[in-house]
Amino acid sequence: MAPLLQRCAHYGKCALRLFLFLLNNLYCIPSYTVWMFLLRPLLWVAPELYWRIEGVLFRWLLHMVAMLSYTAGYDVIEMGDRIDHLEQENCLFIVNHQSTADVPVLMNMLTAHGRAADNAMWIMDVQFKWSNFGVVSQIHRDFFIECGREKRDRSVELLRSALIEDYVGLNRKWILLFPEGGFLKNRKPVSQRFAEKNGLPHLERVSLPRVGAARAVLDLRDSGQSPEPTVDKRPNGHGPPAAAAETSGGQGDTVSERRVKWVVDLTVAYPDQADPLGLMAVMAGSRPPCKLYFYYRVYRSDEVPTDPEDLTTWLYQLFFDKEAQLDEYYRTGKMPTLPPEKHGGRSPVPPPRRIRHDPAAWLLRHLFFIASTVVQWRMMVAVAGAAWSAAAAVLPLW
Repeated sequence: MAPLLQRCAHYGKCALRLFLFLLNNLYCIPSYTVWMFLLRPLLWVAPELYWRIEGVLFRWLLHMVAMLSYTAGYDVIEMGDRIDHLEQENCLFIVNHQSTADVPVLMNMLTAHGRAADNAMWIMDVQFKWSNFGVVSQIHRDFFIECGREKRDRSVELLRSALIEDYVGLNRKWILLFPEGGFLKNRKPVSQRFAEKNGLPHLERVSLPRVGAARAVLDLRDSGQSPEPTVDKRPNGHGPPAAAAETSGGQGDTVSERRVKWVVDLTVAYPDQADPLGLMAVMAGSRPPCKLYFYYRVYRSDEVPTDPEDLTTWLYQLFFDKEAQLDEYYRTGKMPTLPPEKHGGRSPVPPPRRIRHDPAAWLLRHLFFIASTVVQWRMMVAVAGAAWSAAAAVLPLW
């Protein structure tokens, strides 16, 4: 009888979490969308203020998702190099892609690092463009990349334009990229055939990265050699002219100071790679509490090769290192610390640290979005009532 009651309690808890998450979507995402619509005139008179407000609201939305894994007991343990000092630096994060849980656990990490989420730019598959959070990402000016051989080159060129207009123009800081181009289970067979054909190592824990998007981002690195972009970098085409936009931002920063200065290799490890956490498990909290490992290696952008072939070799080596590290983890159950030579010679590597969140801040953000929903609803009712009264007054005259 006791096991039956425990199962019923477990399924009841999962159902309650799913219901609360769906309810949360009903008042958070529309509230964010309506506020950004109402504030849109600011793009003409104070674009920096508009994007600062948008960044704060975007971070608060990400915090809603981040707390899913946190409250379910899926603890993120950070290992390797520290990234605290990079929260307001221009960085490219290169992340292995295993499951649908990757995005919410990355949001867990982002929202734990100050205002990093405000100015993050996600590069994600186009299939998510019209999902509930895809609409938010479009407002935030994230980039949706199309996969497939026939669309790949065009997508990379569009990404280059978006990097100038949105990453540089809006003074974004972190770029999050999954260079494998899809989930491991989908990409692994294709990757293994390519590796066999080209004499590359056989990979089981990761797949070979596609280098087009990473190369486009790294072409924007802070090398001191690349010419300044000359295209219009005004947010959404609004705001000060391009020449003025180069020095906007309130800190006297120039376009060259907004280029990528750091590359962060991030290896994500789940307890069971054969059956990693998925988005549904994170939402429902259906799996037992566990530890997820985030292992960072930080490089200055000028340490990364500029030659296309050398860059490809360098990116492949990052994923060969991920393969070896993950293989040892799944064999031994212990996430290994890489030797100093795999950290650019830096030693010692800092000890592991667990990501923590403030539940009080989370609750206050819930209250903000609930109150916003009430206010916005009353505004719409008042506007609709006024429009109806005006129409009733005018129609008899016709």
